[in-house]
Amino acid sequence: SSLLVDSLGTSLDLIGKNINAIDVTNPNRIVDPLEIKIEPITTSKSNLSFLFPTLLVLLVMFIGLLLSSSVVIRERRGAAYFRNFLTPTNDTLFIIGHFLTNFFIISLQMLIILGVSFYFFKEALLNVLINLIGALALIIAMFVLLGMFLGYIFKSEETGALASISLGSLFLFLSNTVLPLEYLPSFMTKIGQYNPFVLSESLIRKITLFNATLQTQWQTTVILAGIIVGLFILIQVVKKGTKI
Repeated sequence: SSLLVDSLGTSLDLIGKNINAIDVTNPNRIVDPLEIKIEPITTSKSNLSFLFPTLLVLLVMFIGLLLSSSVVIRERRGAAYFRNFLTPTNDTLFIIGHFLTNFFIISLQMLIILGVSFYFFKEALLNVLINLIGALALIIAMFVLLGMFLGYIFKSEETGALASISLGSLFLFLSNTVLPLEYLPSFMTKIGQYNPFVLSESLIRKITLFNATLQTQWQTTVILAGIIVGLFILIQVVKKGTKI
């Protein structure tokens, strides 16, 4: 029994030494030893900053499609179209003229919208202004050319407007704005990744929220530039086809 008591005493002494050797005595630190600090990846405190890229691209898309298609159809149905048809002027010059007219009109509207946006975002928008303007120029050019393409396909303003709204709605449906792409079938998800609206919104969102540049987002920039070049060539082919 004496040996058992001595063994018990030795064990208690060892336990006491181990307890005294513990540096952390705060019960809160013992229960929760890891300090966790959650910080947002962006400094924005308003949900408006998350909606801003979507609203901006949405305006550019529908205005670009509707305006450029209606301008082209009105020009084709006008009395001056036959006179232009007889002139030796190259078709490319007329296409560039239509493009610049629509491009400058929509660009002016976007500048007004950006001016109003300064009231809400101020310095956050100033820091990305150059890249934002460059991205908007690409996006405006793409949707203007797409609207011009529709204008050369359809003959009346009603069908042109209906086609523009339908195409814009299709782009909107195949994006994360209405329904996440992950919920769509796999083949539609792959198609949706190259949706002009998705590419444009992603580029604007990365620039405004994460201060990305056009150089770091060169893949999206190259895709948008490729779409612009392809549409310009396609418009020339379609315009020559309408003369036959």
